[in-house]
Amino acid sequence: KGRNGVVQRYGWYLSEDGKAWGEAVASDEFDNIEISNILQVVTLKKPVTARYFKFVALSVTTANHVSVAELGVVGK
Repeated sequence: KGRNGVVQRYGWYLSEDGKAWGEAVASDEFDNIEISNILQVVTLKKPVTARYFKFVALSVTTANHVSVAELGVVGK
């Protein structure tokens, strides 16, 4: 029903130069994502600073591509 490519497991990576990424600052799974239409929020365990971020889909619910409708970063 148009839900192909929904990210289920993910990793968030940070970089100062866009080349060296290091370990994921967050990596987890979105609960019940295939049937849930609610906003998914990833909260980091500690404050971080970086110039670049990378969101990596580690698995999707159906299909072999990734579909992301909206992606944002909120700072305090």
